[in-house]
Amino acid sequence: MPTTFPNAVHACDDIHNQYLKNGLGALTSKYRQKVTQGGDVKISGSVYLDEALREIAGRGDKCVDYAIGVQVMSKEDDRVIFLEIHPATDKEVIAIVGKFDFILKWLTQGGVSLGQLKRKHIWIASGSSHLSPASIRKLNALGVVFLGGHLAINKKLFS
Repeated sequence: MPTTFPNAVHACDDIHNQYLKNGLGALTSKYRQKVTQGGDVKISGSVYLDEALREIAGRGDKCVDYAIGVQVMSKEDDRVIFLEIHPATDKEVIAIVGKFDFILKWLTQGGVSLGQLKRKHIWIASGSSHLSPASIRKLNALGVVFLGGHLAINKKLFS
């Protein structure tokens, strides 16, 4: 039986169930229009990680904003997108790297069940973006994909 995003979230001791929302419900209204769902996938839930992991991450902006569960094929495990929506300038790259470093560490400790799902680490701009090719290469080397100002969730994203 495939592992679903909701089941993986429930297995995380660090995330209380009230943080798991249906579809893209965890995204704040300010950023909801920056993420769209294609007709070839199903959103299996979302979590506002920045809020859910505040006790572990501490105050400040140390955690990736969201985890989004995606069902690509009905007989396969769900996938998860770790999404950061943040100003996109070269000087912010260090902060973004820190956020994804935190998540990668957490996935080996309190978030093991989510860490077992195939995943994408994505950054989209909260406003305009001004990133140099060197910054993009640095992010890509760390497994973080910058997608500009919008995330379209579809099968192609996972191919």
